[in-house]
Amino acid sequence: NHSYEYSAYGLGRYALNRFLRIYPTYWMALLFSALVVYFLPRDAFLTNYKLSMPLAAGDWIPNILIVGLLDGPKKVLVPPAWTLDIELFFYAAMGLGLSRNRAVVVLWFLGSSIYTLYLFLNNASFADRYVSYAAASLPFSMGAMVYMFRKPLQEYVRLPLSLAVGLFIFALFGARLEWLGDPLGLSFYIILFSVILLLVSINGLPASASGSHKSRIDTVLGNLAYPVFLCHWQVAALVLHFAYDSEKPSGGGLWLTSIVFIHLFALLIYYLVDANVDRLRSRIRGTAKLDLKILNS
Repeated sequence: NHSYEYSAYGLGRYALNRFLRIYPTYWMALLFSALVVYFLPRDAFLTNYKLSMPLAAGDWIPNILIVGLLDGPKKVLVPPAWTLDIELFFYAAMGLGLSRNRAVVVLWFLGSSIYTLYLFLNNASFADRYVSYAAASLPFSMGAMVYMFRKPLQEYVRLPLSLAVGLFIFALFGARLEWLGDPLGLSFYIILFSVILLLVSINGLPASASGSHKSRIDTVLGNLAYPVFLCHWQVAALVLHFAYDSEKPSGGGLWLTSIVFIHLFALLIYYLVDANVDRLRSRIRGTAKLDLKILNS
């Protein structure tokens, strides 16, 4: 809605930028993971039992293409990548019209809410409410609603950022309160709602000046997010092998030891891959915005 137009030309640029955003870094993570699993199979398995080498060609194809990972192979090289399968589905659906205007987004949100309520009232398992395209429709539609109604939300939902952060943290810890029952039941949706409030509050902040301290921190965190998401299990497997002699420690020891190395590795991946790809993506996005200005004039 902001950088492209709903036409074959605009959608082509949109699809190309989505491809460049997802796949080059993913393929680097896939290669790194294959090396870890090949040389340290026991450490990889102890870190995440799904982290293993695909055997058949039918398992390799979805691991490479991402599409098909959701209901596909049991042996995967990048365990969280099934969520990218869902993300690609909604990228395509939104590009084909699901986020075209307010009316469509409202219908999408209402349909997603009714479906989620139906699952919840019928005691569906958490997997059924989380691991599917239909289940993921609710948070994607909520994000689209925040975008479409961002101006009235910022005007009427004047929630201080400190309060929004406090409610989010309280929701996370409150999920363990006995009176709320299953942390993956009602608490899950309370947390989801608190995330939306946090997002609205952040959107209402004045933009940091380019090059400012806040802007630089924001940029670095954004750059690291995707590599951290893709590579945290693999880096943890290396830490398990070299720091703990392949004996998994109890409690949060492995997480505490791994967290610095995970971010350092993410920084390396960013400068090897993302920094170069982002320059190309910026040119594509910039050209699309210029085309839109010419079209509108």
